[in-house]
Amino acid sequence: MLFGRARPMKTKIQEKTDTGGKAVTVEVLPSLTVAQREERDRYEQDVRRHVESYFEAAFALKYLHDKGLYLEEYSSWEGYVSAKLGLDRTYAHRLMKGADYIENVLRPLGLALPQNESQIRPLTVLPKEKAQKAWREVVKKAKNSKITTSLVVQVVARYHPLEPSHKNGSVSSVQTEIAKLLSEAIQAVEHADFETAAHHVNLAQVRIDVEAGKARRSSDTEE
Repeated sequence: MLFGRARPMKTKIQEKTDTGGKAVTVEVLPSLTVAQREERDRYEQDVRRHVESYFEAAFALKYLHDKGLYLEEYSSWEGYVSAKLGLDRTYAHRLMKGADYIENVLRPLGLALPQNESQIRPLTVLPKEKAQKAWREVVKKAKNSKITTSLVVQVVARYHPLEPSHKNGSVSSVQTEIAKLLSEAIQAVEHADFETAAHHVNLAQVRIDVEAGKARRSSDTEE
């Protein structure tokens, strides 16, 4: 198992007095051992080297976070990923969530794994058991060729409950859900909560991708 349950190191707070005798709070960052520094440097290199390769970057990033290897230089994770690794904190969060999904849902299958976030997102609309069945089908259909996002969406659409598109003017529950997610994203932007906004937009995009896949499948059947 790559990730342990060890708690990350915590910063320490010390009370000191300034030259005027006033009490002040000082944050003391923890020191790493030589071995821990080497480990940190190695995983930082993995993030940079594989930033375009989802799988390696996601797990390296999660390791740095879970082991608290950033705390010697930075007191906050957000500051670390931005200043040290050059990553947007929202993107870093999505990478780590993807790593969790791979570890808990897809890795137990013993099959080829997704290589980018767009291949994982469509699967997240399904319960764990259906997601695993869908991924087995994706790998089987791909055979020796490269797995693509469009293939994942196509397969997920087969496992997602079908619902009429209501082209007669009425609105389906899926349309209502997508509209609600986009509305919540707009509200989050108005409050400068961009991480929440990105989360809602991401969920909406997943629903849209799946519905588009179902629409294409329905059109192909009619033809």
